[in-house]
Parts: sequence; C-alpha cells; structure tokens
Amino acid sequence: KPAPILQPKNTLPVRCIHKSKSASDFNPLLLISTLTKAHDGPIWSTALSKGFVDSTTGRKTHYLATGGADGVVQIWELAPSRETLEKQAAANAEDGVSVILSSLESMWKGIVGSVVNCNANCNPTINSTGTMNASTEDENSTHSNKSRPRKRLGTDRSSSSQSSQKTTPLAPPLATVNSKCDALGTDICLINPIPVQRFTAHEEDVVDLSWSSTNFLISASLDKTARLWHPSRPMCLKEFNHADAVTSVSFHPSEDRYFVSGGFDKKLRIWHIPNGRVAEWAQASNVITAATYQPDGKVIAAGLCDGKVIFYSLDGSNTKMKYFTQITCKNGNGGKKNGKKVTGLTYLPQLSEDKLADGNNLGHGISD
Repeated sequence: KPAPILQPKNTLPVRCIHKSKSASDFNPLLLISTLTKAHDGPIWSTALSKGFVDSTTGRKTHYLATGGADGVVQIWELAPSRETLEKQAAANAEDGVSVILSSLESMWKGIVGSVVNCNANCNPTINSTGTMNASTEDENSTHSNKSRPRKRLGTDRSSSSQSSQKTTPLAPPLATVNSKCDALGTDICLINPIPVQRFTAHEEDVVDLSWSSTNFLISASLDKTARLWHPSRPMCLKEFNHADAVTSVSFHPSEDRYFVSGGFDKKLRIWHIPNGRVAEWAQASNVITAATYQPDGKVIAAGLCDGKVIFYSLDGSNTKMKYFTQITCKNGNGGKKNGKKVTGLTYLPQLSEDKLADGNNLGHGISD
C-alpha cells in the first residue's frame, strides 16, 4: 500500500459537494491566522479592495473591510510589508497601544487575541488618491468617531445600552485535522493585526460594504444611513440618509461618483456622491435585501426578500434606470419552492470565447 499522505496540522477539512462520484476534497486548505476579537459580536459583512498603488513606494496595497453588529467599520491591511509592521510597532509603543506577539501556533489557532487596547484613531499609513477629495469633511466634523450605545440586530432595543457594555465570548477555534506534521505558512503575515482605521459613527449594525475603484469605501447600516470612508481619513467623509434601514450598497465599477443602495423602504436609489443627492430611484415590490452593478456598469440587479431578482438597464449617463427583466430564485420543490430572501448577489467573470461557442451562455452570469 502507498504511504498515507500526511497533512499539515493547520489544514482545514473542506468537503467538495458535487454530483460526480470522482469529486475530491480540497486539500490542503491551510488556516494561516485568526483574529479572535476583530469585532464585538457577529461580523455581517466583509469586502476586499481592488488595490491601491502608493505613489512614494510603488507598492500595491490591498485592504479588507469588516462591519458587524457592534456598528463598527474596520479596515485591515493585507500582506503588510515588514517595514510597515516595524514602523507601526514603534509608533504604537509610544501611544501606549500594546500588541501581544504570541506563538505562531496560538496565532493561527486564535487562542490568544492579537490586539489589545487599540484606540479608535489608529494612524493612517497611506495617502489618499482617486478622483474625489478624501478631506471632504472638517477635522471637527459631526461624523467623527464617538463612543455611543449600540443597538444590536435581533436584540431588545430598550436594553441596547446595557448590552453594549457586555463583551461577546470568543468563538471556538476552527477544527483542523489531527496530524503530527508541523503547520505550514503560519510565518506569513497575511493581515496586519492592528486595523488601519476603526470607524464608530454608525449607531446600529453594519450589514454591507463596497469598495470603489479608487479605494473609497461605502457602508450600509440599519441606522438608516450609508456612509463614505477612506483608509487615509479617520472620520466619515459623507453621510447619505434614507427613510429606513439600508441593507445593501454597491459602487459603480468605474464611475466612483455613483453608488446604488437598497433597503427596507423598497426603493433602489442611485446616489451622486459629490452633491450627496439621489440621481435616480425605482420602486420595488418588496424589501430590497441585495443590490449590485454588473461588472460593465450597464445593469443593476436588486434582490428582494421574496426571492425575486429585478434587473434594471442604465443609459450612457449611468443614472437613468429602466426595468429590463426579473427572475425568481427558488427550488423546484420542497419548502423553498416559492422563493426565499436573496441574501447576496455576485456576477461571474465573463465567459471565454470557447464557452460561448454553443450560444447558450452570453455575457455575464449571476449567482445569488
């Protein structure tokens, strides 16, 4: 018999569910690092930036944005350089921010928290870029990061102030394989354990995030607002008020002056960021739970809580919406045959020419 294949002890067992009997497992999928206390409570949304080239160093930087039930938006630098980590460690030591440098095994298992007492005004590490001015608001803006009681999704609103004082217990570590082999890749720093920015302007859960092509971030919250951020600014750049809770936001793929939002008021809105006003809106038949642009920016898809996905085409100005078609996401039978809430929408990359040869698949596909 051939010798069994030994796996690193930080391997996560992931099963490939497929109709084919020859389908195999995904191996090895390695658990590299874990941030045990990134947020106080559940994380509802994450988003990866498209990348930012620092004009001084020429290095391309990527960010991960996270938002959750604590109403906090955090921006984390991915694959930070050793120079960045050394400078940050020196600066944080002067500011009284302590970092626990635990063993590599503790880090990837998430046994020990990696950040302690990180204040709300972590110093930015890069300069702003893009077509919009990142310094839209004054330093004394009313949107600055202030500590305020949080209202939590699915909790008693009357007792939100008391619940905000309680800390959420740590999640159990992910189950890895039982192996005697050493862990692999744990010496790679995939994410900076101290966030570049930590924003606390939202008053309720942050449920969706979207990056622009020029590294601006838009967040959606149940506090009836969408807010604009940038990694180089420690405050909210602009606030967009809605009539009810906002469940979804999405930047235009190439025109960062526009973004689309949807929410409990059943309205799909296209916002013009420079003047902070709605450029166009459409009334949906039910609560909008997801919304996104097609990768070429010519179509907007809106998912509803009853399982419908409505498509709107856009004209050359990127603001005039026209109903195009709709589909219903449902199973052929069973308890979900009438359709259930659409929780997310994403477009597949455009198919290659050889896959389009039969004429059955055209343009972009959408997955929910």
